[in-house]
Order: sequence, then C-alpha cells, then structure tokens
Amino acid sequence: MTYTDGFEQFLDIWDQLPKEGKTQLPLRSSISPASFGELMANIGLAEFIAPQNLTFFYYGSKIETLSSMLLTGKNYYSLLSEEFYPAMAAFHKQIFGVPCGAYVEDLIQTSSGNKYLFRNLQYPLLDDNGIPKFMLVFANARKPADDKSMRMQKKLKASTIKTLNYIDLGSGAPSHYVEDFTFYSG
Repeated sequence: MTYTDGFEQFLDIWDQLPKEGKTQLPLRSSISPASFGELMANIGLAEFIAPQNLTFFYYGSKIETLSSMLLTGKNYYSLLSEEFYPAMAAFHKQIFGVPCGAYVEDLIQTSSGNKYLFRNLQYPLLDDNGIPKFMLVFANARKPADDKSMRMQKKLKASTIKTLNYIDLGSGAPSHYVEDFTFYSG
C-alpha cells in the first residue's frame, strides 16, 4: 500500500504517540491539536457509543470539504443507507474488537459531477480504562479546489467502497478485504 498526501506524516506521528496496555494503542486523552499540528484539519475523532452509534465530536475543516460531509456532532450511521448498517457494524466490530486499523477508499461524486477517491485511515484509540472506544480518522483526497458542492449520494452505500484493507496494529487483523468494489473473504 502506498500512502501519499500527508499519510506518511500521519503515520510518523501515530508511531510517536505513547501506547498503552496489551493492545499498544494510544489513549484518546493523549490526542490534542498539538499532536497533529497542520494535519489537524484532516483529522476526525469519534466515540463508539454503542453498536450503530459512532458519533464524531471533531471533524476537521479539510476532511469536511474532502468527504463532502458535515459530521461534527453527528452519528455516522445516520448517513448510511439502512442496507449498509450490517456491513458497517461488522467493520466497526473488527476495528474496536480486534482491535485493528483500516485503510478505506470511498468513491465520491459531487452534485457538480466531479468524481474522486476519498482515502482514509481509521485507527482505534483507548478510553482511560484501556478499552478501544474512540476512532481517529486521517483522510485526504484530490477534490477539485473550486468544487464546493456536496455528495450526490444522500445515504452512503457499500457500492461506493473501492478499497478496504484492515491493518494489524499489533493485535492481528481480519484477512477479508475489498478491492475494485469487490469483497473478498480472507
């Protein structure tokens, strides 16, 4: 997997964050704007409150523009089509249960007709009791700078996921994946 557009910088910062417990993941409380500096606009932070409730309490200005979604204060599942709930719930069960990370490419089409890949890393963070309960997202895309329009898709669907690979952060990772919009079991 080749990362570009700030991904290497994000991974360098991730590697430097203090890790805790047997999972060797950072605590949510160890994350601050100073942790990511100029990348903070590309960062999202969410709390896994319950199955089908992943609420973003921070969604940076650049990630909002690039994802064409306004997520701060919203449950991510409210943006999904109902038929996508089970797949997304299974995805989040892996992220928080294993725990592991994921690299995802989502094909976005805006109302002005532009299409581009929204590429993101999703990593779990621990609460102060050592439980994986938060998600850290870093994302980037090559959305045309003059395109201020939002997604055409009102509800997110599995059919827009071009790539999905789980990432072993030290506790293992599932072997199933998505490549070129096709799911492959591991």
